[in-house]
Amino acid sequence: MVKYCPIAREQCKADDCMFWSNQSCVIVNFCSGPTISDFPPVQPAILDVSKQKLFNMETNTDIPQKILAMTSEELANDITKYIRSNDYGFKPGQTLGFSAQQNYLMDKGCGYILSIDRIPIDFRDKLVSSFEHVENKLNKEWDDKLNKEEEKLRNLKEKTDEQLANELVEFSVKQFGEIRNPRAFQHHFYDYWKANEIDITKLPADLKGKISKIQEKAVNIMERSIREEQQNKIAGFVDMCLKWAQENGIAKVTLADIDGAVAEKNIVLLPDIRRMCQSRVNNALKTQ
Repeated sequence: MVKYCPIAREQCKADDCMFWSNQSCVIVNFCSGPTISDFPPVQPAILDVSKQKLFNMETNTDIPQKILAMTSEELANDITKYIRSNDYGFKPGQTLGFSAQQNYLMDKGCGYILSIDRIPIDFRDKLVSSFEHVENKLNKEWDDKLNKEEEKLRNLKEKTDEQLANELVEFSVKQFGEIRNPRAFQHHFYDYWKANEIDITKLPADLKGKISKIQEKAVNIMERSIREEQQNKIAGFVDMCLKWAQENGIAKVTLADIDGAVAEKNIVLLPDIRRMCQSRVNNALKTQ
């Protein structure tokens, strides 16, 4: 037991010390600690049965009649609907135990139930078997989904980049018609992967790299087709741009001028075709 102040020791200042209270040292009292005699005797508690329900977490545990009257199939369908509509976060292999049953019943208007034993035996068996049926059903759906995803990834791996690029071009033309600017069109390629139920954001790194190569090949295929068409029409583009320059009093055209001239006809030229037009138009303007 501590009998003197561990700070001032024998040089205690008593009333002049901030730790002196009620004619004793607070530090000494704290370090010494109380004895059993310092506490008054404890009287035994008397339980008031009339107030016991105030401490019971259960409220109204009556299960609604419309739930009790459901067949096992109806109950399983209703549970499935509840799990899906409430974003329950069901994962493969997950068990829908008593906590899930509690939440379901509370959602249907039943109070908080502490134990499954509080549920009537006849309905309890139906409830448990229905939840087991839902578990199996949801797990099978997960298995089917995973198998389907594995099949899609297997096709993605087995097909060549050229095959998939051609499929991507064919899909894009079918969906959007004539594509005048493939480079600016690239963000629409996502529609192809979405239509094939492939989330490219969740693919492993090697397949993401393959997707990038496929899309670049698709752009090149589109540009090659457009280039052939525009090269065959280069003379008409030059005449169009030359006339536009003359009408606007321009002695030397820029690439922006070429874009402006053909834009009136809703035409987008590829970069090399633009430069070719610019060169030919400027040569023609010089000879005038």
